Amino acid sequence: GRILAGYLMDRIFAPYVAVMFFLGPMIGYFMFIQGVTGFEAIVAIFLFGVAVGAEFDILSFFTSKYFGMKNFGILFGWIFASFQIGQSLGAYLTGYAIDSEQLSMLLTVYTGGIIFACVCFLLLGPYTSFAIEYNGSPTNAIAYSNAAGIYNVYAGQAGDYTLLPSLENPLYFNISPSPANVVIPVIDNSTVTQDFCVEAIGSQQDLEVVIAPITP
Repeated sequence: GRILAGYLMDRIFAPYVAVMFFLGPMIGYFMFIQGVTGFEAIVAIFLFGVAVGAEFDILSFFTSKYFGMKNFGILFGWIFASFQIGQSLGAYLTGYAIDSEQLSMLLTVYTGGIIFACVCFLLLGPYTSFAIEYNGSPTNAIAYSNAAGIYNVYAGQAGDYTLLPSLENPLYFNISPSPANVVIPVIDNSTVTQDFCVEAIGSQQDLEVVIAPITP
């Protein structure tokens, strides 16, 4: 699951890949609700295993693509902590449901949760965030765009500002304009719009490895 998820997310829009892997546990829950045993139960468990293998890749990939790498460590730490809390709570609830003979009802709730998660995945926009460097008088800093590629730069003083998208691999893209020169003659709460066109230069063989803990 982990290798397949990484391979697919490099080639297919990641939320679609996440939904595909989440369908496995959904089917597995449905099978257990129907009371499967033997080989069918093994198939259901296999579907869970594939999803478990993919989930850490999905967590780290989504964190980097939708929030950028500037604060990756702290953001992924919070996301992983939330995941661990949910995992612990799920183990307790499942054990309680088995002891009280209410497992089918709980599995139905789990299935509804997966459906809700899949809907959330499908509502995610494109992961087009990249850093915008703006260097001028008197400010030198970096701003980050959101997932829709929209960025906001706030100028505290009048001056000439040079804006340029800062990409991890700039040789892989054509950027226009490069750079953009913006003049702020006076600070009066006015707005200046500066768009960039970022176009990929063909297909590139590139590998990115993210190392993340799988145990607390």
